[in-house]
Amino acid sequence: MERRAVLTPLSPLDVTPLYDGISNMLNLERMESHPSAVSPDEEVIRLRGRRSFEPHSPINIARYSSQNISPMKKVKSPAKVLQFRSPRKRLQMDLVDGVGGTPRGPSSPAKRFRVSLHGLDERASDPVAQLHSLNKGQLRGLLQRALSEEAVRAQLAPHMPAPDLTRMEAKLQQRLRAVQVAQGGAGRHHSQPSPPTFSKRLHPVLDEFRTKITSHVEGLLKDGMLIIGEQWTGGVEYVLLAWPYVRQLPEWREQVQNRTRLACFKLLAGLLATCLPRCSNLTDAHKETLARRISAMKPDCPQVVLPLVSALHADTTPAN
Repeated sequence: MERRAVLTPLSPLDVTPLYDGISNMLNLERMESHPSAVSPDEEVIRLRGRRSFEPHSPINIARYSSQNISPMKKVKSPAKVLQFRSPRKRLQMDLVDGVGGTPRGPSSPAKRFRVSLHGLDERASDPVAQLHSLNKGQLRGLLQRALSEEAVRAQLAPHMPAPDLTRMEAKLQQRLRAVQVAQGGAGRHHSQPSPPTFSKRLHPVLDEFRTKITSHVEGLLKDGMLIIGEQWTGGVEYVLLAWPYVRQLPEWREQVQNRTRLACFKLLAGLLATCLPRCSNLTDAHKETLARRISAMKPDCPQVVLPLVSALHADTTPAN
């Protein structure tokens, strides 16, 4: 017959200090008197030592809360996902296809790039093709050595191209667009004697446009781009390019308000007066075209344009 321990009742004063010990004893006695059936999975887990607490002991919920658990690491490579599966699924994997497995067949060796000199053409290559492998400094040095000879310079002078003005035109378009935005979409000609209330933000933009024209003119003349190279045709082309942009600036009846516009016209007219007389390689057809295009500028700056047009007409008129 099974014996059980008989517990004598204690006073409340004696129960308080022995509360923890009695509770532990009662838990042990309850587990021994009422054994529970253990499942095979529970036996395996106990043998492996994977469980951190007993199945019948109270669980500290605060310890195993979801807030204290460290976040799972993200697996980027799809090959590493197979390593974190259950042991049963890992045993069912094919080790050949797994990570670190041996390949099923021998891989082909790396191909080597071989250059065969027998198939190359031994004829002389194009000189233009040889220039593609040179950098900017090498090209500049080559041209300086070639142009230092008088015979080479005389042969290349008729074929020398005009300066590229695409970047300057892009800057003028940008400044003119800023003026139109500050103008508020109004037209160029106004019946008002002075600018309206938006002149406070319009005048600084106009000053920036004039500064850009001034920098272009000084760069073409003072920096030696045209004087040393004697490319006076580039200055004339810039004047013909920038004149329509200046003409699109706002205009009012009072000349005081149009000082920026008039200053830009005078700068371009001065550049035209400097470069045009020095253009010695102009043909008669080119002079007639220039005279026709410059004649359209007379209403904007007549004090400079009229003498230039008269000089061009005198050069194109045949002598009797």
